[in-house]
Amino acid sequence: MAEMNPNAVMGLGSKLNTSEIIDRFIKIEKRRLQPVEQRKEEKLQQVDAWAALQTEINKLKDTVDSLDRKDIWEAKKITSSKPDIVTVTGGASADPGKTTIAIDSIATAHQLNSPGFESKDAVFGTGVIKIQVGEEDGDTPIFINVTEENNTLEGIRDAINDSGAEVEAFVAETYGDKPFRLLLTSERKGAAGAIQIEVKLESSEENAPILDFSNKYDETAEWEGVMRRRTLEDTALGEDLMSSTPITEVTGDYTGTEDNTFTIQVIQAGVIPGENDVVLAWEDELGRTGEFRINKFNYRAGDALELADGLSLRLSQGEVVSGDSLQVKAHSEKSPAMWWLNEGERAARVDPPTDWQSRAEGSGMYVFGEYTGEDEDTVIFRVEGSGQVGGAQPLYLHYEFIESGVNGKLRISEPYFSTGGEGSSESATAYDAKDGEELFNLEFGGGKGDGVLSIGNGLSIKVPAGLVSDGDTATVQVEPKSSPEAVNFWWQEKEGETGKLSTGKVDEFLKFEPYEFDEDELEAAAEESGGKPKSRYGSLDDGIQTNEVFSTAPIAISGDYMSGENKNYTFTVVDRGNVGVTTELEVKWEDDKGNEGKLDFGLNYQPGDAVPFDSGLSLMLGEGELLAGDKFEISATTATVREAKDLVLRLGATREGGGLEIRRDNNMIDDLVPGLRMEILDSSEEPVTISVSDNTEVARESIINFVDAYNTFNATATEVTKYDAATQTAAPLLSDRNVAQMTNEIATTAIGSVPGLPQTDNMLFALGIRINDKGVMSVDENKLDEKIAENFELVANVFRSNGDSDAPGVAFVGLTDKTQINPEGYDVEVSKVATRGTLTGGSLPGTVLINSSNNAFYLSSGNKRSELIEIREGTYTPASLAREIQSQLRQDRVLGTRSIRVEVKEEGLQFISDIYGSKSTLEIEAGEEKSLSGLGLGMYDAKTGEDVVGTIDGIEATGRGQLLVGADGSGAEGLRLFVTLPEDQVQAGEPEANVVVTKGIAVQLKDILRRITDPAGGDLKQVTNDLSEQLQSYDKQIKTLNERISNKQESLQIKFAKLDNTMGRLKAQQSYLTQQLSALNGSKGGEKKE
Repeated sequence: MAEMNPNAVMGLGSKLNTSEIIDRFIKIEKRRLQPVEQRKEEKLQQVDAWAALQTEINKLKDTVDSLDRKDIWEAKKITSSKPDIVTVTGGASADPGKTTIAIDSIATAHQLNSPGFESKDAVFGTGVIKIQVGEEDGDTPIFINVTEENNTLEGIRDAINDSGAEVEAFVAETYGDKPFRLLLTSERKGAAGAIQIEVKLESSEENAPILDFSNKYDETAEWEGVMRRRTLEDTALGEDLMSSTPITEVTGDYTGTEDNTFTIQVIQAGVIPGENDVVLAWEDELGRTGEFRINKFNYRAGDALELADGLSLRLSQGEVVSGDSLQVKAHSEKSPAMWWLNEGERAARVDPPTDWQSRAEGSGMYVFGEYTGEDEDTVIFRVEGSGQVGGAQPLYLHYEFIESGVNGKLRISEPYFSTGGEGSSESATAYDAKDGEELFNLEFGGGKGDGVLSIGNGLSIKVPAGLVSDGDTATVQVEPKSSPEAVNFWWQEKEGETGKLSTGKVDEFLKFEPYEFDEDELEAAAEESGGKPKSRYGSLDDGIQTNEVFSTAPIAISGDYMSGENKNYTFTVVDRGNVGVTTELEVKWEDDKGNEGKLDFGLNYQPGDAVPFDSGLSLMLGEGELLAGDKFEISATTATVREAKDLVLRLGATREGGGLEIRRDNNMIDDLVPGLRMEILDSSEEPVTISVSDNTEVARESIINFVDAYNTFNATATEVTKYDAATQTAAPLLSDRNVAQMTNEIATTAIGSVPGLPQTDNMLFALGIRINDKGVMSVDENKLDEKIAENFELVANVFRSNGDSDAPGVAFVGLTDKTQINPEGYDVEVSKVATRGTLTGGSLPGTVLINSSNNAFYLSSGNKRSELIEIREGTYTPASLAREIQSQLRQDRVLGTRSIRVEVKEEGLQFISDIYGSKSTLEIEAGEEKSLSGLGLGMYDAKTGEDVVGTIDGIEATGRGQLLVGADGSGAEGLRLFVTLPEDQVQAGEPEANVVVTKGIAVQLKDILRRITDPAGGDLKQVTNDLSEQLQSYDKQIKTLNERISNKQESLQIKFAKLDNTMGRLKAQQSYLTQQLSALNGSKGGEKKE
């Protein structure tokens, strides 16, 4: 066929509009395309409708699948009442309930440290260090040779780490002039991991440093009397103590959720840092309280004291006064919704502490009683020392009757207010006012704890709590009781002026007045006395003298200090007497850990004998006198940084105590409560409650999601199959029977029953779920909640697949769509239980030497091979060698998580695989140029594990480790059971268990939806394939028709082009003939004229 010239202009020859004529022909041809294209468009709409329906089917399938998952129905809500003490995790096997445990101590690894040294290159002597961890059978000591090549601190550290001892050595840099210490940490937690070390190093250097890990204590001490004065620097030249002086600071980031104010108050006064305890109490607006008890042995100025909510309190040096307080305002982080606050104002912050606020009462004293003196007199009182009445700082009140000369000194510091008896009043001596001759000497026994002290002449005093300053003075006038006859006296000059009868009674409160003194004079007086400071009170009278008197019995401490804690001991004389002479003579001891006791040094004590008091220490006293209230202190220090302690907890403990004591050497416990794994973080005085409950919220939410997904699917199915009578239009799938079949099958299954469950509870209807006549599913949430609360497991079985076994050693795992329901259940008979692979070596001697020839090997488990397992060189028993190999295996990056056990069996090593079945194999291979003979593994017995063997419903099942699977083609096909029966419970010829299985609504729907959505040949796949084939057919028809139209158009164009060309030639011939005829006519006319 000739091709059409595209540049040809149609109709020139014929003068016809050929393009219009051809277009009209083509339009007629294209009418044949319209029905085909319309049918294609309808199919495309059906494809879109099926795609929308498939989306909702997939969503429904997802919700149905979730309702058949174990984690939905076996989810547990596991909580700890104190997650900062105990964290707990668990799985489906955890039984609902509550467990209480009290934690007395957590498992810790023993730590020892040496004294400090100036350098980590400090050079010691040479010799042997002996280290042993634990005292169990098989725990053998390791001997480390220290030579001139390794006798530095770092060299000894490396030698210990390379020795094979179960100890990690570390050089720690602390503080001070000798900051470097050797720290030893046991690699075993618990009491059985205690480190025992003996160091025998000798050096020719006279001042060579000594490496020592022994405990130490003060072997002697000096008595401290109860009458110590303040120094000139503290009192005479210092400022009066009117309020607490330490500078305070609060550090940390405030983590509280609301604004709060902390109030810190001094409960027990003293110096920071000082020998005696200072007690600070705190409380906040939330009602929380706490206490800090600090002294120079447990606190350094500037250290942080943990307060609460991330905050800590720091105190500088100084003295605190009872009753003084300060406040700290903490602001919590504010919500961004408080837009009117800038970012800084919204952030959590803490205001600086307020200044100390003093609550001390005004200074003064009470004088009361009936004056028994014969003459009027003036009593002057002056204070020696500055501080708080009844406080720890020594304070004395001097008094003097000016006329009679009676004077004395009373102690008004500790134990004033708290104890009466000896010591409250030292003495009161009466002198003749004229010649100074001593008239009498009184000894006062003090008050009874109420602060009342006698000063003689029938008078007593009481000094209320408050602050007094050195030199404070008070004066009172006293008169004797008048006789009735002495009403009128001759010296009464004025008439009518009469005398009044004096009762002699005194009841006054005297205000202390500050003593005015000259500092230059005071210092001059101090210089005159050889630099010894004098009190501000100066001298009331040359006859008033104050002498400090102390106990005289020599002190000695002996014994071996066995505690793992540093302690400060205080010994206080209870009663006055002579050692070994007085019938009852007790000394009370107490430490800074709250322990205390009393020691008897009375008539039955032989001076110099050792009297045990605590932790292996004893006190010895020599001959001498003991004065009530006198005390001395000693310190005992230990090389122990951390004690070797077991985890000690009491299961079932209450606030009143009790509970079953349980000990572990690890803080991770997974064998205390079935299904729970607990990590113990700290000890706790109060019990911790572990709660396990069914997490029904997850399942409830899944049920609601299922109902929503079903309704969305149903609404979509209705939308794509509806007919709109008003517009007389049909949805794309109105006449598609596949949709109706699917929706009917799904709806019928959803409202159907679950065979094997009780008839009253085997349908969704029983749970408050129903479908109306329009196919819409609804749920009565109240009824659903009631059913969940009443019997959650039954609700679960309405949806999920389930199997109930009557034997705990045979557990249901799962089933498939091919597993058939058997109302009678499936009998399970086990003929052989699964075993694990083992590798057992030959017998080992009692002592095994590990060196560079036998210290490395590879271990393979299944198809996984470990990295090179290297054993530390040293001497082992079989038991300690097994522990060492076990420790190295746990650190292996390949097999470390497989829990392969290493034990001793018949004096040889045995490796036990962590998995069961025929794939459980172990193999061992020596390292390069290493031998296994030294490990008893030159010849070994390797046994492969075996799969479980048994039948289900009399048909041989397939064993895969401990999993028993129903045979293909049987009714139990796809049924999976987990067999953990011990071998002694397997009885030939008798079933070990009967398992009844059910398929819930979700499982039934899952089988249907799996068939519908199966990508290989499911219902949706067939529908989409059919539509795809039809669309392909329509595309083919349209293509054929388009080709036919194109050919028709081209043919018409050619034909009209030929017609146009022929018409053009004919017209040219016509024109030529016309010209020729015209020429002939013209020639004929010319001849006629001639």
